[in-house]
Amino acid sequence: MHYPLVSIIIPTYNRAHLIGETLESVKEQTYKNWECIVIDDGSSDYTDELMGFYCKNDPRIQYHHRPDKKTKGANACRNYGFSLCKGKYVKWFDSDDILLPDYLLFAIDRIEETNCDGVVCDYYYSNLDLQANSLITCELLMSWFFDFITGRISINIANVIWRRELVKNLEFDESLFRAQELDFHFKIFNRNPKIKMEYLNKSLVNVINHENSITGTYFKGEKKSVKSEYIVRKKIFEHVSVHYNNTEDFIIVCNSYAKALYLYSLKESTFRIYNELSSLKGYFKKSCFRKWLLIYLKYLLISKIFKTRNFRLRKHSRILYKCLKVQ
Repeated sequence: MHYPLVSIIIPTYNRAHLIGETLESVKEQTYKNWECIVIDDGSSDYTDELMGFYCKNDPRIQYHHRPDKKTKGANACRNYGFSLCKGKYVKWFDSDDILLPDYLLFAIDRIEETNCDGVVCDYYYSNLDLQANSLITCELLMSWFFDFITGRISINIANVIWRRELVKNLEFDESLFRAQELDFHFKIFNRNPKIKMEYLNKSLVNVINHENSITGTYFKGEKKSVKSEYIVRKKIFEHVSVHYNNTEDFIIVCNSYAKALYLYSLKESTFRIYNELSSLKGYFKKSCFRKWLLIYLKYLLISKIFKTRNFRLRKHSRILYKCLKVQ
């Protein structure tokens, strides 16, 4: 078998206490032809010393600092890392997640065998001590793009690997603090309608959840995180409103689009949700809009009062569908 080079690009910021385990999981890959490019976003902990140790002991690991002229943030680091990489395939990864040992072997076997553009696998969503695991499956239902934008499958940088040629003209949006993966993959699918993807029915990644992660800041309601989520969801919402006619699927996307607004305070939620959804009037029949808006506001505010952070989009779509259904 031919073993093409795989580039693993990892941004990091003050993760010296976590990135060691991430790098060990890279080193333990049964597939050996890889380069791992770590881009530091200006860490003030002992990341420099730790990375010096790893680079000295394994020449496949590179360590670079984000250039001062580049915007601060993980997305700028990801883009800079891509400009340095040489692999036929590219895997972006985070400095607190873990690859299972056979990830690259299975992924590259499949992508070489099928000549596809990218490979997606299942993954575990875990806490730091790996004791609380949730299995996230990504099996295709309709099409990759449609299942992705309606939230039926989860594709993030942890569980996908791309052919370099497919992504060479794309960049992560450096203005986003969160939802940059959603935005980046949306651009990939949107620009490549005939994209060929393969699904590995194996759980090969541990995505680590902790309060200091970007996801953690989002669910704590930090404004810059919530704002980024909203911007990206709105872009997807507008795409679906133009290109798809199935009302129930449209509502699933609308739920996810408005999800970010829910994380503001109760007072802010009331005004923001009303104002934003009112601006969407043109997408609905006039006879449906007022009824739908009242139901949706009530649902969001009740969820807010009871602090229900766990949005289950499909569960509520049937009620909303009845309000919007064209007779």
